[in-house]
Amino acid sequence: MSVQHSRWVVRSHKSTPTETWMWIFAVALFGTGDLATTIVFIEIGAGVEGNPIVAPVVESVGTWILVPWKFAAIGVFYLGYRVVPKQIRIGIPIGLTLVGAALTGWNLYGWYLGHNPIPIF
Repeated sequence: MSVQHSRWVVRSHKSTPTETWMWIFAVALFGTGDLATTIVFIEIGAGVEGNPIVAPVVESVGTWILVPWKFAAIGVFYLGYRVVPKQIRIGIPIGLTLVGAALTGWNLYGWYLGHNPIPIF
């Protein structure tokens, strides 16, 4: 079954156990790990937002703006996962997991080194 709108096709499918676990890892590392370390380290003064587009908004609105942005980003990636062909869709949660691990690791490494403040991405 699929729902077609304009040029996009959103397929209904049952995820495999591997896909489910990859999404769990993606949300844990990209969603929770990166978000939590970024917010905590900015709030305690151990880091500054390193993304030049996001930094001015965080400065004016506060770090909690990152929460809805992260939810929106994960939602967009999930929509992409549902739209792309089945053969390659696993790449989306794998990519998010790798990016999340790298960003969380970078944030923790910068905190460990004690650079004050380190650019947090």
